[in-house]
Amino acid sequence: MSIPVGNLNSVRKWFEENNLNVLRTIAVSVDASRKRQDKCLERNKWIEVIDILSDIGFDCVLSGAMHLAAAVGTKCVGVFDYTDPLQIGPAPLERHVIIKKNDISQSYAGKILFQKL
Repeated sequence: MSIPVGNLNSVRKWFEENNLNVLRTIAVSVDASRKRQDKCLERNKWIEVIDILSDIGFDCVLSGAMHLAAAVGTKCVGVFDYTDPLQIGPAPLERHVIIKKNDISQSYAGKILFQKL
């Protein structure tokens, strides 16, 4: 998916109006599909992740955007538990940082985030 040239200016303007740095913005999707509800990280764990990213200088935008970001060429950090990132990870997978834990609910967000970075 690409952003039509006519929309690029609108996107840039939105970032400017909201005082967001295009290169240091992270989008977070905290929900899974109905079939994958057992694969969701607890909401308070997402708060930890967002706080850590904010502390190191990233702007966090809450939205369902990992795949959209990957589709327009943005490098992503994907956090997966039992879900296979080969099946549902951002494409192409090798362009992104993938963090995979078998039991993500028992992990500390900072440890998960920085383990592979």
